[in-house]
Amino acid sequence: FTTHKVPLGELLPLDRLVKAGRAALQCATFHGIIYRTEFYRDTNVQLSEKIFFEDQEYATLPFKDVTTVLPLDLFLYEYLIGNAEQSVADTSQVRRISHIEQVLWSIADCRKKNPAMPDANQQYFMHKLAEVLLSYYVVALVKNPDKRAGRSDVRRLRRALAAAGHDDLVRQTKGKYWLALAMNRLNISNRTLEFFKRSALYKTLYNAVRKT
Repeated sequence: FTTHKVPLGELLPLDRLVKAGRAALQCATFHGIIYRTEFYRDTNVQLSEKIFFEDQEYATLPFKDVTTVLPLDLFLYEYLIGNAEQSVADTSQVRRISHIEQVLWSIADCRKKNPAMPDANQQYFMHKLAEVLLSYYVVALVKNPDKRAGRSDVRRLRRALAAAGHDDLVRQTKGKYWLALAMNRLNISNRTLEFFKRSALYKTLYNAVRKT
């Protein structure tokens, strides 16, 4: 990913990155973030072990203490796709969907335990939570060949999040949920989804539900 909405090589307050929107935040991933070692140690963040998708914790949990970011014009990490056992493979994601849920709860609990975070940090956490929850929707409702089980899993998780005080997250992802649910009901496969995502119609629909 590249972004053109933030100046490169300039130290910025976190709210500048957040206000830049998705074009900037999509760079805030495991392969797009490095931390100063002293800062990272001081956050006392403990990543989950022996699970996949813990990179979402790495890219989120330390941001409870982040005040400034330094965007750099660098490619720090190359990710090779092709191994059926890697975390981004469809079959692997379906088999390990509980790992996505575990990471989601880890980030949600961290946010809940740090209510005094500044607005920019809260917004960053909400963005990352919404991204992880959307991943869960797609894996459960589209990638899982057992469509009924996927619907049941998503309903259970949304109820549990609301009951735990994360109803704002449930509301924020409502549009994406209904879109993924429609794909589930229409029995759309992930291969079809990937083809559809390249169309103008998908972009129109996605933009329409992004804010719902």
